[in-house]
Amino acid sequence: MFYVDVEGHKDSEEMKCAMDELVKITKHLKVLGCYPIDNVKPVIPDLTDKKD
Repeated sequence: MFYVDVEGHKDSEEMKCAMDELVKITKHLKVLGCYPIDNVKPVIPDLTDKKD
């Protein structure tokens, strides 16, 4: 068993092709999640603000 984390739209031709190929070579395939990226903004914490 292994996990794969990919970035791509689930409806894109490339992703559909990749999933079709995985289905051919695996006994079991499960998609654990699909998350929108357009509304996700990375957050970098400010580690210099130390409060005593």
